[in-house]
Amino acid sequence: MKKQKKKNNNITSIRPYNALHLFRCKAFSRLQILIKWNTAIGLCLLLILTHSPVSAQYPIHPALKAQAFWVNQQTDSALAILSQLIEGKHNTEKWLMIRSQIYFKNGQTSEAINDLLQAEKKRPGIATYMLAKTYALKCDTAKTLLYLEKNLNYAYKVTKNVIMQEKSFYFLHKTDQWKKLWEKEWYNRYEYYEGEMRYQYEAGNWTGVINMMADMGKNARHLSAHAFYMTAMAYLKLENYAAALNYFSLALSKSKKESLYYAARGDCYLQMKNYAKAIDDYTQAIGLSPEIPAYYLQYIRALMGVKKSDAAYETALAMSQLFPADNEVLYVFAEVAYQNKLYLQALTHINQLINTSPDDSAYLHLRALCYTKTAMITQALKDYDKLLQKYPHQPIYWFERGWLYFQINEKQKACSDWQQSARLGSPKASQLLWENCGR
Repeated sequence: MKKQKKKNNNITSIRPYNALHLFRCKAFSRLQILIKWNTAIGLCLLLILTHSPVSAQYPIHPALKAQAFWVNQQTDSALAILSQLIEGKHNTEKWLMIRSQIYFKNGQTSEAINDLLQAEKKRPGIATYMLAKTYALKCDTAKTLLYLEKNLNYAYKVTKNVIMQEKSFYFLHKTDQWKKLWEKEWYNRYEYYEGEMRYQYEAGNWTGVINMMADMGKNARHLSAHAFYMTAMAYLKLENYAAALNYFSLALSKSKKESLYYAARGDCYLQMKNYAKAIDDYTQAIGLSPEIPAYYLQYIRALMGVKKSDAAYETALAMSQLFPADNEVLYVFAEVAYQNKLYLQALTHINQLINTSPDDSAYLHLRALCYTKTAMITQALKDYDKLLQKYPHQPIYWFERGWLYFQINEKQKACSDWQQSARLGSPKASQLLWENCGR
């Protein structure tokens, strides 16, 4: 199923990704009365509605649940989970960094600083920039400069452009201490070059990024993994998948534990419809950063690609329960429900989405497909009419509306739609025209 590019209402989270919280499924709640009234009938209906095994769900990591609690303003629960993870002594600095952000956003600055200092002890350099920013917000000049200088001495150092644009440092810009800090040359020529690449990348100048990498020639080996990642993403945006895969692999050869690179390469495989390799990369990404919901959503899409519908459904169900108001999560769950032939369940979620975004083409298209599968032809035609008013150059919409007309014996309208679809490049429409319309 094709879908238009759409705007997503992504979850506000500790990191710039979606976050989710586990709640009871509404479908289950609706059945509680039936189960109490008649256990046998209730269980049968439950099986019909869910149509899925209990063992296929991708395990949800506690860190993901912590983010969900935080997003749902259940701060104490989020902090409790992160505290347990910290006590577990695995990836401690990571959980400390995340907990510090919760503390900071909750106005608990002292606790946030304490977590950052602990993380810094665990892995020197990792928290220096965040400490500099935190102290800057307190207008503590000495400690801001102390940790900013430390950051500039570590491999974790932030690019100069980012530092100069950071608003929390503005109060220092006209001071002698700030001027003295920048008297020293903190960046080598390759780092400056990479900073320019980053500027081109953030501006969406994909050709510029690619050309800058090419201009480096053999000296490209001096660039960081992120430079190769940006080049890979530029090729991916331009749909040069072979080149993108090459540069993603080069980035991973320099930084084997960066979840972002695995997830991005997984996206490339997903677009190439190499779903098995996409699953491998998303699994790696989730293993390295289990707190990032976006990785689970892409993993679900890859599962759908290999027709592992039960596993996709169980994972999508868990995600929708974690945060039942997030548009992207609900849309993925609706896609999975549709693939599992749970059309009414898909419609429930799609209607919820359309209530918030009534003109979203992806939502309308999926609802039209669900209406078609449930023989609600009039409603389906209304959605296709709306889609074609806004997107008249999409051959798939003309093709599918033509098929609907054909099903209800409106052959003239069907042939007209197929003819329009064929003009826009649909080979399937051309075939149906030849078979049914004599054209």
